[in-house]
Amino acid sequence: MRVDSKYKVELAACDPKDLRTNLEHAHFDAEKGRLSATNGRVLAVVPATNENDHSGPVTTAALQSARKAAGKSGSATIGLIGHQVTAGASFERPQGIQFPAIDQVIPKHGSDDNVVRIGLDANLLLDLAKAIGATRNKQSHVQLTIKIEKGTTVDAILVNHASGHDEAFGVIMPVRV
Repeated sequence: MRVDSKYKVELAACDPKDLRTNLEHAHFDAEKGRLSATNGRVLAVVPATNENDHSGPVTTAALQSARKAAGKSGSATIGLIGHQVTAGASFERPQGIQFPAIDQVIPKHGSDDNVVRIGLDANLLLDLAKAIGATRNKQSHVQLTIKIEKGTTVDAILVNHASGHDEAFGVIMPVRV
């Protein structure tokens, strides 16, 4: 399997401390040419090239090793037949893990009039969440309030604590995508 080293899909996987073994690893889908990971709340899906590999789990250690070996070449390679092999290093490949059927949760948006696409700078949103104290505990939730009028652009977006119990708030501007 070959994947661009800019992707860190394993960041979307569950922490092993969460005891959800089927979500601890990324998953390579050889048929669809993609690598994905989920923790049950977020799902990351990135393109991956099948190089006669088998579908199944890919450990964080194997992905990190492949990225390190890739260096600045930009393309991380992991052999996925039996063990996970990257740049001479071999990693045990987890067996008997059933990855969730992610196609059931991937939204199927077309050119429907009811779809709204808004671009946000993720780093700015994180900085704003920190600025209003929404990242002080394990659950760093924010609520976005967006006013949308037909035929107009989206104006400033109000950002509040999702709990609604804090008076702090912020405003973020959408970006062009």
